[in-house]
Amino acid sequence: MSLFDNFTQKPENNPDAAPTRDQKSVFTDHVKLQAYEDGYIDRKEERELLEYAINHGIDMDQALIILGNVAQQNSYVIERAIEDQAKELLQRFSVSGGVIDKKEFTEAVATFVSSAKGKIPTNEARRRLKKIVLENHWKVKEGGLFASNWFSEIS
Repeated sequence: MSLFDNFTQKPENNPDAAPTRDQKSVFTDHVKLQAYEDGYIDRKEERELLEYAINHGIDMDQALIILGNVAQQNSYVIERAIEDQAKELLQRFSVSGGVIDKKEFTEAVATFVSSAKGKIPTNEARRRLKKIVLENHWKVKEGGLFASNWFSEIS
């Protein structure tokens, strides 16, 4: 292979070449098609979309940017993004008072369900947010003289 061989290769054959405008627009249209019906991109769909992008010459960072832009422009919901928002909210609650109380947790669940556009039911949202709290070792205020074990009861 000579030094000049790189100049004669077509961009689609060169894995190091930046994606063309056409590749980006095809991926953009593919994202729109995936989310067209329900406006919601769950984790599985997101992974499939990113794999599609990578297989079509778009690197992961560019694919995430395109995915985020398409979602924002079309008011699509990306599940990972709303989970990240819920995590940030719970983290703020845990820092502000040292613990997350029932009212704060309920507020986070309501925000999560609303952001999910009804694709995730309240019980599932509670389970997911409980998992986030436990993974981050945040303290929860429950029990007491007249209070219930509301957090422990989430299954």
